[in-house]
Amino acid sequence: MRGLVQKEKIRFLYIANGSLEETRYFLILIQDLKFSQTGEIQENLIEVSKILNSYIKKLKESL
Repeated sequence: MRGLVQKEKIRFLYIANGSLEETRYFLILIQDLKFSQTGEIQENLIEVSKILNSYIKKLKESL
């Protein structure tokens, strides 16, 4: 049962990572169109992405 829960959590985290990448795309678009400066937010997204990927890796190792 624990393995199934871990797999579901990993799947959810992959979906979250996809949403993060979609957000990154829109922030780049916003900056390119000169609507706003998004550098600080993009830096935060990079940090969140690193944390998320590290968490996914650890969960996969524990299966």
